[in-house]
Amino acid sequence: MDDEFLVRRQAVRFRLAGETVDQICRTLHRTPTWFYKWWHRYQAEGISGLRNRSHAPIQVVNKTDPELEQRILQIRQRLEATRFEQIGAPRIRAELIGLGYTSVPAISTIEGMLHRHGQTQPRQRVSVAPICRSYPRPKVEDSNDLHAVDLIGPRYLKGDSTKYYYPVLKDLFDQAFYAELTDNRRANTLCQFLVRGWHLLGTPNCLQMDNGREFTGQGRWPRSLGHVIRLCLYLGVEPIFIPEGKPCFQGSIENVNGWIGQHVIKAQTYKGTGPARRALKRSLEVANTKHVHENLGWKTSTEYRWSKRVTKLPADFQLPQERLPLCAGKVPFIRWVHPSRQITILGEKWKVGKRWKHQYVTATIYTKSQELKVYHRGRIIKRWPYKLPM
Repeated sequence: MDDEFLVRRQAVRFRLAGETVDQICRTLHRTPTWFYKWWHRYQAEGISGLRNRSHAPIQVVNKTDPELEQRILQIRQRLEATRFEQIGAPRIRAELIGLGYTSVPAISTIEGMLHRHGQTQPRQRVSVAPICRSYPRPKVEDSNDLHAVDLIGPRYLKGDSTKYYYPVLKDLFDQAFYAELTDNRRANTLCQFLVRGWHLLGTPNCLQMDNGREFTGQGRWPRSLGHVIRLCLYLGVEPIFIPEGKPCFQGSIENVNGWIGQHVIKAQTYKGTGPARRALKRSLEVANTKHVHENLGWKTSTEYRWSKRVTKLPADFQLPQERLPLCAGKVPFIRWVHPSRQITILGEKWKVGKRWKHQYVTATIYTKSQELKVYHRGRIIKRWPYKLPM
């Protein structure tokens, strides 16, 4: 910029020597607008007017009150010292509102304060499903539209060789979740877990899960629908299975799994199941009543659900002792069509045609009509009879 200052000074000297503006601009390869800007600056301020001016604001108008900034840092320290708590700017802002502060800074302002004081932490990596316009995503517009269930494990407790598992149930809209600690992964155990979870969260329209045997019920008999599927149909819940080998499409609940793994499983080495279950219960309470979410208007899951009429299972509902009947309903399997033009449903391969290679389709079993229909973007592309064992 020193060279530019010399050019401006030369232009002033030419003008003082009596040269015209056109001559000066041709000599210096500048425009008349450029010349008049610096000529007026020179006349008003002298030689100092030819230097560059800083673009930084002379006075910060909306500077946050230092006392409020100190309160924000104190809240951050308290949250960091509290187990299972969120510590980010949204959680701090929610606490300021709860304390009755009338002038609460924006989230970006709070993030700036934390950054200045070295209180920020790197964002955790999130497992996000790849963008795919043809992927038939279930519609999620409100609480209990769609739940997801997953299983963490096996895990071990200190001095105990037993394999333990953490089944997790999550509402994919309001982020409310429920989890337990079990010593097995049997389908009947998962059914009992789902019943307890739906006593608390309410019965969803759909339940999304992966293709583990404990969920599908694949056994020695082909086309056998397992306990979890039968429970869903019995309660009017539509079971949805994500593509095989694609956990990214369970990204939301995988994040919960990571959070439980970090704050509950790895945080301490528990002696016995009692302390482990108490820690898990505490983490559930904090997550549902303290963690705020942007899509809920920065409310917690519990606060958002207070305004909703959630349909819950009756308090006295119990799983029948006998095997659940196969009720009328549908069981969708979202599948990616292999280059061989095939999809796999409960261990059986079905050829859908080369036109649909490398695309996602939904293969739906209809238990009442005993049919298997394959949809692509809502249109039926294949249909087969599908005899089911009762």
